[in-house]
Amino acid sequence: MANQYEFGDAFQRHSLAVLMRIPGGVLRYRSALDHTYYGSDGLRTIAETLFAHVDAHARLPQQPTLTEEVRDQVSDDDFQSVRRTLDRLYKEDVSDAQAVLLKLIEFGKQQALINAVVKSADMLDRGERELRPLFDEAALVGEDLLDIGVDYKAELEDRLARYRDPSIQAADVIRTGIPHLDAMLDGGLGRGEMGVVLAPPKRGKSTTLINFGFGALTSVHRYKVAHYSLEMSQDKVSARYDDRLMGDRVAYKKTDMERYVGGLAQRMRRAVRGQLFVKDYPTRGASVSKIRSHLSLLAARGFHPDLILVDYADIMKPERRLGEMRHEQAGIYEDLRQLAGEYNAALWTGSQAGRGALEKDIITIEDFAEAFEKAAIVDAAIAFCQTNDERIERRCRLFGAALRNQEDGRTVECEIQRDACRLRSLGLYDVAGTKMVVDGIDDKRETYAAPKVNKDATRNKTAKRLKDKAGLTRKKAGKKVYKKSAKKTGKKTTARRRSDRVTHKVQLEDDE
Repeated sequence: MANQYEFGDAFQRHSLAVLMRIPGGVLRYRSALDHTYYGSDGLRTIAETLFAHVDAHARLPQQPTLTEEVRDQVSDDDFQSVRRTLDRLYKEDVSDAQAVLLKLIEFGKQQALINAVVKSADMLDRGERELRPLFDEAALVGEDLLDIGVDYKAELEDRLARYRDPSIQAADVIRTGIPHLDAMLDGGLGRGEMGVVLAPPKRGKSTTLINFGFGALTSVHRYKVAHYSLEMSQDKVSARYDDRLMGDRVAYKKTDMERYVGGLAQRMRRAVRGQLFVKDYPTRGASVSKIRSHLSLLAARGFHPDLILVDYADIMKPERRLGEMRHEQAGIYEDLRQLAGEYNAALWTGSQAGRGALEKDIITIEDFAEAFEKAAIVDAAIAFCQTNDERIERRCRLFGAALRNQEDGRTVECEIQRDACRLRSLGLYDVAGTKMVVDGIDDKRETYAAPKVNKDATRNKTAKRLKDKAGLTRKKAGKKVYKKSAKKTGKKTTARRRSDRVTHKVQLEDDE
């Protein structure tokens, strides 16, 4: 680490002389520079004027222009002193300019940290305790200059390896555990991305987020989940996860508690593969910095989350007081998205829809309460839609209101069981309302429940599989069964009657 004299007055003066005279220097390193990093009043004035000119015109000013612009910033008594400093800077030898420029990122980081320490002392004197954002911001100074981005052609082989290996692609997303929603999201929400569940008050935000957490918790990938609640206590949230785990057997909670407890312990051992931490905060009592501090505490125990759930962002404490609530809300969403990137985790939160959404069949991004800007920040906005009739029928819809990387406007039809806190997807529909075929989805039962055998359904599937394989009609598929059976058994009449029954049943299903 640089010692306290490395970037003293001599370096500050010389670096400013380089920035004033080397074309492109300020533009290239602007994100690591601020006029407050300079110690003397004269250097700060020159730096502030220089940076303002480059920001406005994207080029260096000539000496006479900079001199006149500096004159506008200081009093007549101070101008002569600043002018003499300017003249000396324009006469300095800057043949070592490249070496100086390479030091600017380190200079900016150190000066930003010093400024944060000084400012934090003033904040403590005023009784303020939220100091973490100051130091986080200082740590990020110049980071964008160290990341050169992706070399498209040179890194082709890395991309090809990802395309060939589905497991690598799967590692980049965290599934929600709701199969048709995962299909709509092309696998799930990506690491470093932020999604939001938009719903009217008391309709389904918490239930949906708990299902997302449950899907990660029971995944074969053994995901780690951090769940933060600003509405319910951590004990109540944990109890909801218990109910979700029990599924249909949640009724035992009221009729036979011993059976509920025994079943819960058994399913916990069989189904829960990952790790979950639940933490509650008072409403408006948690900022993003507070959540970050808790995640740091978990990291010290070796817990690094794959999925972060925040229930919900609209009732969090803003880091910055910006006067208008909509600006503060947008700031919270920006900070949460940054948090997801820091931890390379998928982050889901909830948002309350406006009052008008209660009467709507489909909730859209126009229904974001307080701040429409939130829709531009998130990577996925899923609207929880439910009419009164659907509520009676225990159904709901998850509408893709805004998706950054996939086609939006599609809908997942779901069955909702509120006492078990369970969402079960029934189908995916495109923008026109046509049901889409999604391969590999069998979500009628939990993965750890033994399915019942339906002989009629098995026979129908056999006929259909033969038809698909041979390109035959259903009737011919039935004959195929007859011929194969007759040849095997030698009982032609019986085999023909059996094939007729299969064919007739399929035709009845088509008529229905």
